[in-house]
Formats: sequence, C-alpha cells, structure tokens
Amino acid sequence: MNKFKTTLAIIINLAVFILSTVGNYIAYSRNGNNTFYYYTQLSNIFLAAASLVYAFFLFKELKNKDYRMPQFIRIIKYMATSIITVTFFIVMTVLAPMALPDGIDAAIHVIIGGSCLYQHLFSPVLSIASFIFLEGNEKYTVKDNILAIIPTLAYAIILVYINIVKIFDGPYPFLRVHNQPVWASAAWFVVILSIAYVLAFVLRRFQIIKND
Repeated sequence: MNKFKTTLAIIINLAVFILSTVGNYIAYSRNGNNTFYYYTQLSNIFLAAASLVYAFFLFKELKNKDYRMPQFIRIIKYMATSIITVTFFIVMTVLAPMALPDGIDAAIHVIIGGSCLYQHLFSPVLSIASFIFLEGNEKYTVKDNILAIIPTLAYAIILVYINIVKIFDGPYPFLRVHNQPVWASAAWFVVILSIAYVLAFVLRRFQIIKND
C-alpha cells in the first residue's frame, strides 16, 4: 500500500470510528439498553472498535515501511466490514421496502433518520469503499470467509432464542418467531446467513479484482 492510500485509509477509518460512535450514542440516548438488541448497533460497535485498531496499525505501517500489521487484525477488520455490509444490504433490500406501505418518508427514515444516517449509510459506505479501494490486496481464504459470518450467526441464534422465550420482541420483523410460521423463521435464518456469506465473499473478491 502506498503512502497516499495508507494515509487516506487511516483518515477514513478514524472517520468511521467517529461516525459509528456518534450513531451509537444517538441510538442509546433514544433506546437505552434496548439498543443492544439491534444488529445495527452491535455491528457499528464492532466496526468502530475494529476501525480504530486498524487505523492504529496502519499508522505504524506508515511510519515504518518494514512493519506489517498482524494478520489477525486484518481478519477482524474484514469481519467488521462484512457485518456492516450485511447491515447496509438488509436496510436497503428488506427494512426500507418493508416501511414503504407507511409511505416513502417512512422508508427514507429507515435509511437516514436519526442515528440511521450514521449507522445505515455513512459508516457502511465509507467502510466498504475503504476496504475495497484502499486496504490492500489481502488473499483472504474460505476459512476467513466463514469467520466473517460468525458474528451474524451468533446474533441470529441469540436473538431467536430471546424471541422464543419472550425476553424481547424483534427488534426486526423477521425475528418475531411468534408472529410467523416456524418454517418462515427457519427460512429467514438460512437466508440471512447465506446473505452474510455471499457478501463477505463478494467483498474480498472485489478487493482482489480492484488491486490485481
């Protein structure tokens, strides 16, 4: 990675850290501890932490041309970028369209209303762009691709259980197991995990293609 790209990647990762943190603060101010039931918030918390750490190690690479950050840091950043891509994709293809019956304003609010502007739009777009165009040509393996979906799998298992025992309802329509047939819940589970895997694969393929 050349110095210009490294410097720009540092700036963008620090910007993502700030934007995700602001978004989480706004969301927590509104929802309190219920915030932590949302995939959006959890993915942004993970992304904020990963972006800050990644920027730190990029800075070390910038100052010392012989230094190379540990591979596990790159994998963590890949995981964080993958799950925030899931957030962005689900918002654009599922949540916003689901809100359309309530009007176009409701659908737009899902994308840019309140904390959504930071968590559903700015942070995902900047993270995806930085990963593909600025963060090097890392040869991620299929194993890394599987690791990238572990946070989504853990979230799905925990939230389905929480909905089953009625600790919390939702927070997303497809998690409300008592409002839909068992087959529908199972189908959503498989679909979301499949989407997470495909998006993680596409991310790494785009990065490799762009940097070859």
